[in-house]
Amino acid sequence: MSEKEPSNSRIIAALLGGDDWEWRHFPSYQKHMQALGVIAANYNDLEGQFYRLFYITSDKFEVAKLIFSKLNNAERIEVALKVSENEPSQFRPLLQHFIAGFSVSNQNRNDLMHSKAHNAWSFKPENPSVLTLAKQLKKKPDENHFVSLSVDDLRGVADDMSKFSNFGWDLFLWRLAFITGGTIDWGDGKKTTPTLPEKPPEPRRLILEPQEAPTTESPQPQSSGE
Repeated sequence: MSEKEPSNSRIIAALLGGDDWEWRHFPSYQKHMQALGVIAANYNDLEGQFYRLFYITSDKFEVAKLIFSKLNNAERIEVALKVSENEPSQFRPLLQHFIAGFSVSNQNRNDLMHSKAHNAWSFKPENPSVLTLAKQLKKKPDENHFVSLSVDDLRGVADDMSKFSNFGWDLFLWRLAFITGGTIDWGDGKKTTPTLPEKPPEPRRLILEPQEAPTTESPQPQSSGE
């Protein structure tokens, strides 16, 4: 049996100095796809911080954990915002800022992870520096909304999630210490007195459009507050 000839993707990857993994997308989108993978990983960590804050702000930890497991994220956010109204005054606006940031990140993650790589199948995309994603509408499956993103755009989404994950962890430590008078005793003589963190900027909300976005340059993601 003769050896199978290399595919176009492998030939182009070799010419561009990439690896020879035979995947379905145009080779110039490897960094875009890598960034999407980092977004998925960073979001999972961020959701873990949301979970910790969800139960630590409840008087009954185990009940809160059970409630969390039964709700979707939209419902969890609604409950968390209601609970935040009774939190300490110095902690409350920071917690609400985290919840708002998580909400934006959750929407961004859902849009990206449920989209198809619309222009990544071409042998020669019009603009290989920009990845155009198409998300099928749930109630109108024959229609798509689009967004075109550069590597920097996608890395920005991942970085926003990472910053809010760190922010959430610092809030969790402060709220945990609040229960015991402001200090956490880790045992073996190790103690921590957490301080409240500074607010990170709110994540940028990605905007998907009904028509395919131009691929000559990447659009600036809009703020969720606009």
